[in-house]
Amino acid sequence: MRYIEMCLAGLLVLSLSACMGPPPRKTEIAEESAAWAKVRERFDAGVAALEAGDLDTAEKAMLDVAGANLRLTSPYINLGLIAERRGHLRQAAEWYQQATELNPRSAEAWNQLGLIARQQGKFREAREYYEKAVRLAPEKTAFTLNLAILCDLYLRDADCALEQYRNYQAASASPDKQVAIWIRDLERRVQ
Repeated sequence: MRYIEMCLAGLLVLSLSACMGPPPRKTEIAEESAAWAKVRERFDAGVAALEAGDLDTAEKAMLDVAGANLRLTSPYINLGLIAERRGHLRQAAEWYQQATELNPRSAEAWNQLGLIARQQGKFREAREYYEKAVRLAPEKTAFTLNLAILCDLYLRDADCALEQYRNYQAASASPDKQVAIWIRDLERRVQ
């Protein structure tokens, strides 16, 4: 029995190594590096165009990068930002959703989905998205502040708002005076 197990294990190793093929040659690695460099160059040009407000050029660049099938979330997030700037919230949400499908740990995409849901009056949905973003990236204080404001102004959930404002203050480099006022106000309301 032990002999059969060892033979099967040997066959498995041989079959796996055959599937892997030979190691890549230096020219293949150089070609891959050059392809990555071109994608990076195109992405950087798209970001520069987006920052300059040239949405058409930015969109073309991000579509090129997304089309390279590298499973990167950044071009989809940027395409969402472009759609938002054009006032196309449904399209923006679709781009952000694609980013979360590629990478469910993309806190930025979840936060952006939260912003859109809030703008559309879908406050419970916005809360779910913001909570995912905060869970994934608690160091991103803007995400925590978005959740706090949503709980405070839109959901009227004082406990949630107070907790999130406190988390925001604790994670911030320096305390925000306005948020400190909101905390004191909420503490009075909760008591």
